[in-house]
Amino acid sequence: MRHHLFIALAFMGLAASPLSATASTTQTSSTVQGSTFQIAEASTGITEAEVKVLLARMQAAAKAHNADKLLSYFTPDAKIVAQMPEEMGGRMTLDPQLYKNLLQKGWSVLKGKQYTYDVKNIQIKVFPGKDKAMVSDETHESFRLNNETITSVTHQQMLIVRHQGQLKVKVLKGQAAETP
Repeated sequence: MRHHLFIALAFMGLAASPLSATASTTQTSSTVQGSTFQIAEASTGITEAEVKVLLARMQAAAKAHNADKLLSYFTPDAKIVAQMPEEMGGRMTLDPQLYKNLLQKGWSVLKGKQYTYDVKNIQIKVFPGKDKAMVSDETHESFRLNNETITSVTHQQMLIVRHQGQLKVKVLKGQAAETP
């Protein structure tokens, strides 16, 4: 049976390995009147390794159904856009607080249900200048309700930026896809 179902978790399909998600530093030396000094400079560039750490942390928060922790990885002014079929409300634009509420409601519905969550086709692109990165993936979710399996597939994109020294999600866009 085909279903178009947008579960709040559909945006959180992420996988990665544990590394460090903080600003990196570079060392430069400078010589003044015969004395050499080492100067540590904070780099605002973003690395793929840092993005993977962020994704791993977000995935852990989503799997634990911890909306507060998950939203700590978003900028305060983040924009969350969900493009769903018209019969399910069409396009929705949410701020982080509304998204948190949506997540909490979605997770409360899933309590006690046979729930699966799988992420495929993860792609990370660090942009030239390395001041931002884009992540795209495909999230597959399903759960059992009244002896029926309900499934959803969401294609998502996230714009990652450095905010106050930490990587954060600035924009999250998800689009419900046809399910087999």
